[in-house]
Amino acid sequence: MKVDGTQYRSIWRDEAAGEVRIIDQRWLPHDFRIATLHGLEDFATAIRDMWVRGAPLIGATAAHGVAAEMARDASDAHLDHVHGVLNATRPTAINLAWALDRCRNALRALPVADRPAAALRLALAIADEDVEINRRIGDHGLTLPSPAIDWTVADRLRGIPIEDRPGAEVSHVQGRDARGAIAQVQVTPNGSPTANPAFDVTPARPVTGLITERGICAASRAGLAGLFPDLCSAESRAS
Repeated sequence: MKVDGTQYRSIWRDEAAGEVRIIDQRWLPHDFRIATLHGLEDFATAIRDMWVRGAPLIGATAAHGVAAEMARDASDAHLDHVHGVLNATRPTAINLAWALDRCRNALRALPVADRPAAALRLALAIADEDVEINRRIGDHGLTLPSPAIDWTVADRLRGIPIEDRPGAEVSHVQGRDARGAIAQVQVTPNGSPTANPAFDVTPARPVTGLITERGICAASRAGLAGLFPDLCSAESRAS
């Protein structure tokens, strides 16, 4: 995307500084802010508190978090620790567990000394792959006469858990106040009970088709299996 004429990604590595930067989405659309992520706690906070949003971006952020931590300590114990901390941040983000498992499985097979460089290559590859997947989804979507089809990818093959999100996401909104400053505003009366028990769940009933990076198919297991036989085979082996 371009912002004021400059090309940005949602997450990138500043090669000159050796740092990972993100667009902090909490402030959009009122303000454009860039945050730098350093250690494990920064990456966990960015995922958990929704500085980054959308399953592919969450997965890429986690992969970069693994890479940053492998540069500090590439031992098996620390790899498992990083996996556990990041995996607990957003249980409904399927790409999170997928990216973390992919990183851990790939790095475990390597000597400790080789892991930092390999982890960085893998994080960059995961981000590039997601960009390409999204481009392909967009290309396939352009072939449709109507936009009324859910933009869902192969993650639908897997179960979608329910997540209890903070009630403040229901009772508060963020916007500009009378002075033009960005502020969080309560929209419910004091003492109102709030609950936010579901997240990112689309009812199957209104979905008639699925746009994926491999093409368009019917909104069914059989439809997805026709495009993703490799994932169906892996799922069968796992069960």
